[in-house]
Formats: sequence, C-alpha cells, structure tokens
Amino acid sequence: MRSGTKMARPLEVIGSAHGRLVHQRRVLKLAEALTPMIEPGWKVLDVGCGDGVLASLIAERVERLDISGFDVLVRGSTAIPVA
Repeated sequence: MRSGTKMARPLEVIGSAHGRLVHQRRVLKLAEALTPMIEPGWKVLDVGCGDGVLASLIAERVERLDISGFDVLVRGSTAIPVA
C-alpha cells in the first residue's frame, strides 16, 4: 500500500452498496405499500424509525399527516422528528 492511499475495508464497501442499492429500493416499496392504508389528518408514530426516511416519504404522499418517530438509537440526522 502506498503512503497516503487508504484502502476501503470490505464491510465499508458492502455497507455503501447496500445503502445505495437495497435500502433505497426497500424504503420506496414500503412507502408505496403503506401509503394507501393511512388516512389524511392522522397522527402516526413510527416505532423503530431509524433515519425516518420511510416515514418522510409517507408524509410527502398523505395530506395533513402528523408523523414522528421513536428509535432506541437516535441518529445525528433524521428525516422526521425522532425521540
């Protein structure tokens, strides 16, 4: 390995690929499936929301939806309010 060159660890590469290829598609498919079940004006608590991206996508599709999340590991950056 040359000085100043940093090789990516295999798990970092797998995690990055998973995030781009699998996670995004799964979140979109779940949002498509769940949105028709939620009525406008509802209050929704997403338990185990992670980064809140799924809840955020649903909130974009349902009018007047009040959605917040709860997770045991609150991330530094989330797409919805998380406690």
